[in-house]
Amino acid sequence: MLLLKKRKKLYKKMNTSKGMGGVFWAARLMMRAIVFCSFFLSLATSAFAVGTPANTSINNLATVTYLGGAPIESSPLGNSSAGIGQGLPTIFKVDNKINLSVQPASLVSNVFSGQSAAITSWQVTNLGNATQDFHLVLDNLASGGLVLAGSDSFDATSCTVRVESGANAGYQASEDKLSYLDELAPDAQKTVYAVCNIPNGLNTGEQANVRLTATTTAGGTPGIESAPLLRESTTNDPNRVDIVFADAASTASANGTDPGQVARDAQSTAINAYKVVTSATVTLLKTLISPNNPALLTPGAMVRYRLTVNVAGASGVAKNLIIADPMPAQVRYVAGSATVSYSPNNVSFSSNTLSVNLGDVPAPNVIAIEFNATIN
Repeated sequence: MLLLKKRKKLYKKMNTSKGMGGVFWAARLMMRAIVFCSFFLSLATSAFAVGTPANTSINNLATVTYLGGAPIESSPLGNSSAGIGQGLPTIFKVDNKINLSVQPASLVSNVFSGQSAAITSWQVTNLGNATQDFHLVLDNLASGGLVLAGSDSFDATSCTVRVESGANAGYQASEDKLSYLDELAPDAQKTVYAVCNIPNGLNTGEQANVRLTATTTAGGTPGIESAPLLRESTTNDPNRVDIVFADAASTASANGTDPGQVARDAQSTAINAYKVVTSATVTLLKTLISPNNPALLTPGAMVRYRLTVNVAGASGVAKNLIIADPMPAQVRYVAGSATVSYSPNNVSFSSNTLSVNLGDVPAPNVIAIEFNATIN
């Protein structure tokens, strides 16, 4: 509407102006109106390059039109030659934004005194706009530090860092062998494991606090850990891809898992913990609950089994509790029939074996698992 009103006023002025001077005055006014409106239209339709990949070239070419003259395109050095194709676009390259996050994947890993290859884990996320490698370092914190309401009282030993391969969920020693993050894409996330031994002679409740530090490295060659990044560029060149450290500072978290981050150092760090617990006593009972009439146990009949898992003790934990029940050759498992009274759980059937993974189960707990099978 504003542009229409301007045009009406312009045409009225042109009609009342005398001679060629009035025409040129009107043309000049029209040119200013078009440039003015085009400027604000460009503001309304332009998009910010948030999330745009590094090394993307962004080209822009503006055009001015006015009455009595041919269009004139823009140029970085200025252009007054009329006609399409006479201008040059203004070009710049999107810089490489370096940012990352390290967070505990699960809070406090319960372990036993003397346990080998105990696992705790973190999630590392690439928050930048280019594929990067990340160098990973594990270290034990000094005694006395308070993390997740527990004070550090011992050091885990023989610690190694391993990266989730994705072949099978959870740490698999035969699969998860990389000790650095290789070619992690923007916005991608990976699980990183600490694999440590727990010393003998520890008491229930003792805790070891372990820190993971991830440092962004160059990336670019799959299968080879890249060199550290050079310090971010001190001058900006629109024709090159500059490295910009964008990781923010933070204060230490109340639970101690975030020790506080330093701004613009291409690093992120987080703390997790091993806590010593008492092992619970586990018993397993298997019964046939239907049919209860032996005369009905004939070929083609369906039977229902119950497995009862008793995790006993006033305290303690049954770690990584997995029940495996291979089917006899004379029966067939009825797919999808298994029920479990405890959560979380993971039920699977493979190689003629029903498996139920209950993870770490604290005592006391009584868990019922039921399923159907058909007599061949």
